[in-house]
Amino acid sequence: MKRILFSLSLLILSITSCKKDDSEETVISPVIGLWEITQTATTHELGHFGPYDPPVRDIDSRQTVIIDHQNEFSTLDVSSSSLIWTDVDSLPKTYNWAYENMLFTLTDSDTTLEYHVTELTSQTFVFFIKDFRTYNDSTDFVAYEEFEYVYHLDKVNN
Repeated sequence: MKRILFSLSLLILSITSCKKDDSEETVISPVIGLWEITQTATTHELGHFGPYDPPVRDIDSRQTVIIDHQNEFSTLDVSSSSLIWTDVDSLPKTYNWAYENMLFTLTDSDTTLEYHVTELTSQTFVFFIKDFRTYNDSTDFVAYEEFEYVYHLDKVNN
């Protein structure tokens, strides 16, 4: 009886220790494909931090310019390993890219750009980046300038 129990336990152990073939499904990122930039929106904001503890951000001026691109589209051609960003009448720029946790990161030899994704479907891609700088002005306040660039893209059907 002990031999049968021992043999049975060895058999169960050998079966459970056999490695299963875990074939991982390849997930294709919705970012991959050819995209046209159909609209850009640039917001320029000037302001200062008030004399409060903690400082409060006061907006002095804010202006948004929206450009709807008619027939001349800049494109993003995204493959699994690289991205080619082609602006109208400019040389294409090639980047490595990553998309994780709603961040779309582009990297080349000396620059890393982190775009915040607000919408990503199979046909629509919207992301933005902000450029924020502070400086001392003629008052006792710390002034700031912020640019926000929003890109609206549509997928080109192949």
